[in-house]
Amino acid sequence: MTQIAEPTARDLARKRPWWIWVALAVVLLLAVAAAVVGGSGISRALAAEEDARQAESVAEALPETYAVASSLLSERDGRLAGVPPVVMRPLQEATDVTIKAWLSAARAIDTDGDEELGRQVADIRGELNGIDDLREQLRKKATRSEAARRYTDLTTSLFGLPARMPSLGEEADDTRSKALADLGAAWVALGQERSIMAALVPQEMAAGPTQPSRAGDRELAALAEAEATWRTSLGDFYAHTSDEQRHALDQLTDGTAEEGAVGTPAQQAVGEVIDGGLGKVAATPGSYFSSVLDLTLGLQRISAGSAEEVSADAAQIRQDASTTALMIVIGVVCVVVVLLVVALVLLVLGIVLSRRRV
Repeated sequence: MTQIAEPTARDLARKRPWWIWVALAVVLLLAVAAAVVGGSGISRALAAEEDARQAESVAEALPETYAVASSLLSERDGRLAGVPPVVMRPLQEATDVTIKAWLSAARAIDTDGDEELGRQVADIRGELNGIDDLREQLRKKATRSEAARRYTDLTTSLFGLPARMPSLGEEADDTRSKALADLGAAWVALGQERSIMAALVPQEMAAGPTQPSRAGDRELAALAEAEATWRTSLGDFYAHTSDEQRHALDQLTDGTAEEGAVGTPAQQAVGEVIDGGLGKVAATPGSYFSSVLDLTLGLQRISAGSAEEVSADAAQIRQDASTTALMIVIGVVCVVVVLLVVALVLLVLGIVLSRRRV
């Protein structure tokens, strides 16, 4: 009687469905890879959503930002120019309204994850809450210079808020958001021009064009530097903003936005001072300040319109990023579930076949 030999371990291994286990390992690796890739995509989408949300929150507060900064410039320049109290009072009342509006709008600014932005907003809030003390310092001759500097620093911080906005990613949208930063730099330069002219214009223009200029080399150099920054920054904004805001700027500057708005009487006066001193300026103090006010109000409207455009861009990017993140989550879950089901089927099939062959 022939004895049947027991199968060896090698024979059992050959009979086992090894290809099933290989396929199972591949499926599990694919599931892990899908989860990793999907997680990375979700992370990027959520980061883009967060950046867009923060940019949107800053952009939504910019109309109030430009309004309060412009009002503060008018206060500072009015006091430096010796405007009587009966005229200063309504200016201060108007500023109080814009301060209240900004403090309300600033509460919605998202500063999470950006310490510099949070510190900047907090510093601005502190200065605005103490505006009465600052006004008192500006009124007194002994502290006027320091108070004027603080006014300037405050408006510079306000106009600098657009530069704190995160990148929006999309080239066209990001270009418009960067244009706001250029506009902020233009505002700062315009404020510097106004500060210098406000200190010089009343005494110099009133003396008449036949008198020698009292403007020193330092004042003229500072004015020339501010005008150059204004010209460059306004030109950059003009190049990068939307067609609608470009058209509005053309109307405001008589088509001279790329040349530093020299089509406006205010900037013509600045150019004349730089070229030949205040004694060469034919404008009166009243006409100069009236033109400056017109330029400021027009630029404020353009700034608000540009901010609204960027806010809309950021809102759309935020919604798109949120939708993208959701779609990635759904896609990853579906893929992983399918792969796990396939893995489970392969596992069961492998076990069954292994038992049958034994």
